[in-house]
Amino acid sequence: MPLIGIRSKGNWVNVKDLDGKKMWIHGGLVSEDIDCAVVKVNNSSLRNGPGTNFSKTLLSYAGKYMAFKKLGRDGAWLQLQDDFGHKHWVFEKNLWEPLAYSNVTY
Repeated sequence: MPLIGIRSKGNWVNVKDLDGKKMWIHGGLVSEDIDCAVVKVNNSSLRNGPGTNFSKTLLSYAGKYMAFKKLGRDGAWLQLQDDFGHKHWVFEKNLWEPLAYSNVTY
């Protein structure tokens, strides 16, 4: 799940999610190694290519809060990978991508 880091204190990191909810999570559960995105609309079509002219993938739709690993971009479309390794294309306006990262130590 993508999160925005706000600050850290000891082994804990204060983060913000898609809905703006702030919470603390143990730093051992947080990684900056994977670039990810989460669906922010109720349902988003999953396509085999970057555009509505491509057929839907076997999964067809992703519901709100479904998280994916980002693989690439073609214009306004992002290629994503689900937890099972399947690849999909999703229109970027249907996704939340935390682009602001901050590391603050107290």
